[in-house]
Amino acid sequence: MLKAEGLSKQFFRKGRESARYFDAVSSCDLEISSGEVVVLSGRSGSGKSTLLNMLAGLLMPTEGSVELDGRSLYELDDKALSSLRNASFGVIPQGQTAVHSLSVIENVKLPYELYRTDDAAEEKAMTLLEEMGIANLADSFSSELSGGELRRMAIARALMCDPAYVFADEPTADLDDENTAIVLDLLKHVAESGTSVFLVTHESGAARIADRILRMEAGNLTSA
Repeated sequence: MLKAEGLSKQFFRKGRESARYFDAVSSCDLEISSGEVVVLSGRSGSGKSTLLNMLAGLLMPTEGSVELDGRSLYELDDKALSSLRNASFGVIPQGQTAVHSLSVIENVKLPYELYRTDDAAEEKAMTLLEEMGIANLADSFSSELSGGELRRMAIARALMCDPAYVFADEPTADLDDENTAIVLDLLKHVAESGTSVFLVTHESGAARIADRILRMEAGNLTSA
């Protein structure tokens, strides 16, 4: 189980007349169970992405803790935390994050090959691309893919190391209705295989795949 207690994040903001700290996330408590789809909605700037990045071990909180199966993420050193993230978390960031000099299959294999030296990467990556419906694009480059195809590649890359948790930050942003439905269905399929999904989105249709819907308002986490 992934568990956050008293999770807060402050940022410093300097204005023309004053400078102050403000709470992007305020004392959030959250537990995410195996195979659960948690959808987080809220206005832009409400703290959704900040919360996701803290849960995923990417952004150190100002206060509070994040524990994975009783292991505190932010008490680990950088090397141990990076290894834990690679083994346990898959992240689908906002926007297009492909390495443009690599092919689709090379992008998907990348997180696996950072920590492993066996020869399983190619077959595993191809299997994931087939599940995403883009195996025919394995040797293409990101500049040749549509927005929907790039998001499916990002999902495949996030799943490459068999994570226990997938964190998806606005994975359907700027997609048409057809591709939005495809991406949401793929994330639901991921959860049905036992992987937990934490989905930040403005997409109202995401409710159909959710086990639980939460909302952020000015850094405060509530049930929707």
